[in-house]
Amino acid sequence: MKLKDMNVNSNANQKVKGHFVGQNVLTCVSMITDYILRQNDYDAPFNWDDVENYFTDNSEEIEELEEELDNITDEIEKTEEEFEILDDKMELTREKDNELADKIEELEQKQDDIQEKIDELRQEEDYPNEVYEWWKVDTYLLNKLQEKGEVVIPHMNIWGRCTSGQAILLDYVISEICYDLNILEGQENHKYWINR
Repeated sequence: MKLKDMNVNSNANQKVKGHFVGQNVLTCVSMITDYILRQNDYDAPFNWDDVENYFTDNSEEIEELEEELDNITDEIEKTEEEFEILDDKMELTREKDNELADKIEELEQKQDDIQEKIDELRQEEDYPNEVYEWWKVDTYLLNKLQEKGEVVIPHMNIWGRCTSGQAILLDYVISEICYDLNILEGQENHKYWINR
């Protein structure tokens, strides 16, 4: 079962995620972290240069979309070429003309949609992630958060939480990590976590 199809906040999953958070999230360090970062002091234990994933990196997704865009451009050119060949040979029927025109129109719409998505992803990279809380976490969770692209100060094991106002166990990234560990309800390792 995929994560999106699961009730990640069922009672059983909240219990599991609560245990997971209890073991791996140590303490809130928002005040001291904010204070140190505001000083912008290179003699301090950390500064903004040490904060990873503060800006979203969509380069991989953009690269994949640009590749898809190139493939669509090639397909449009081939379709236009086919149109010209048939037209030159006087073998272009009204039906084939309509079919090729529809195909080109559909491909151009796909192009526009992909370009719009690329623009959105690039714009997203221009703005920093908004950190509401800073939490000291153990190394295991820090590595998992880093893999998920969360804001972290690695050498200090500090996580920059970009949500607030709810229990940490309800954060989607925690659900993702627990899903990857196969400990949610209905997954292979759930039975080992539910009775903790």
